[in-house]
Amino acid sequence: MVCCVIHGCSNSSNKNPGVSFYAIPTVRKREGKETEQLSQRRRDLWLARINRVNFQPTPHSKVCSHHFTTGKPSYLHDSTHPDWAPSLKLAGEIGQTGKAERSRKGCVMGRYNRVQQRRAQASSSGSVAQEQDSPGMNTTEAYNERDQLQSHQLCRSALLMDMALRKVCPQALGEGLWKKDP
Repeated sequence: MVCCVIHGCSNSSNKNPGVSFYAIPTVRKREGKETEQLSQRRRDLWLARINRVNFQPTPHSKVCSHHFTTGKPSYLHDSTHPDWAPSLKLAGEIGQTGKAERSRKGCVMGRYNRVQQRRAQASSSGSVAQEQDSPGMNTTEAYNERDQLQSHQLCRSALLMDMALRKVCPQALGEGLWKKDP
């Protein structure tokens, strides 16, 4: 039986046969210095997001698909992908379900897709221009920062609106117009 190592997650292969489980990434030492550094950074991020005291991962330590926006981790060299490390339902967020979670997934994947489109456009034009107001930062990095800020503001607005509606119309909860989050 395989169990998820994220604190508060009770998914196991026995209880949830449709859930996939993924091993904590190892450091790839025989594939070049750049790959070694990248895989070390990814492993460190995974362990930071697992966030367990005195946690020593084994080859049997797994994270379930519920902690990834697409349901599985991304490719090692795609470090800008939201699923490069687990990002959903981490310790302290387990109660977040329903509308708020779907909104967050949409914001994260939307931001990633916009960045990928801009990269494709920049590579097809054959040049990457420098931003005038931020020397040393290429266009993609500037877009990433701007998109992160805009996506964060959109996600925050959606969450605040949902909370405000619940305060303004609490009787709507009783009438079944909104489902209570478990």
